[in-house]
Amino acid sequence: LASGAAYECYLRARYEIARSTKSALDRALQHLETALEIEGENAFLLSSLAQVHLGYLRCGFRFDEETRNAAERYAKRALALDPAVAPAHAALGGLAYMTGDPKSAYVHLKQAVSLGTDDPNDLLSYLIAAGTVGRISTTRPRVERLVQADPLNSVAHVCCVVQDEFEGRYEAALASVWVALRLDPNSYFNRCNGVYLMAANGRLDEARALLDEWLTDTPEHFAAQGML
Repeated sequence: LASGAAYECYLRARYEIARSTKSALDRALQHLETALEIEGENAFLLSSLAQVHLGYLRCGFRFDEETRNAAERYAKRALALDPAVAPAHAALGGLAYMTGDPKSAYVHLKQAVSLGTDDPNDLLSYLIAAGTVGRISTTRPRVERLVQADPLNSVAHVCCVVQDEFEGRYEAALASVWVALRLDPNSYFNRCNGVYLMAANGRLDEARALLDEWLTDTPEHFAAQGML
């Protein structure tokens, strides 16, 4: 980005996207709109807008066609400016997965990873898609490198969770869940994995306690209701 002010807005938006709450995504949207007003059309800003709208869908805050179309539209506008912008491929991959096309999701997300995306959430989406299409055996080295490089990022440990879940290593996955929850106790994805894996490992009292805490905080969240 040419403008320092636009770059600061972009960084603030990326931080909010990683938090994945409704209010955080709303703030990310505002930051990116401000950055676009300053900078003009930019592939990284547009791909981040795509990921904000994907976040609304993925976290259950919106389910409408307009949001889905916005995610796709911004990602494709970004790729028209720069075909090698990794976050746009990641957004299209996440969208494909959500709409029931895991093979296309895997292709887009593999492209994002091969282009060198530095967003742990992109790697997480790639792992989920890879596991769904039976390619999880190839991903462990990437996960191990991510945890070594960024051990205080809860998403890095969630990547370990997903890797171990697909490999059937539920005790190892649960150990990583505990680390992720300590780093980010309010993440819906951490809570969802925590409840599931505690139950899968026979630790039902702990699963219920975590779910009760989650339902107290956000009683209407679709994932919490699904866990219930």
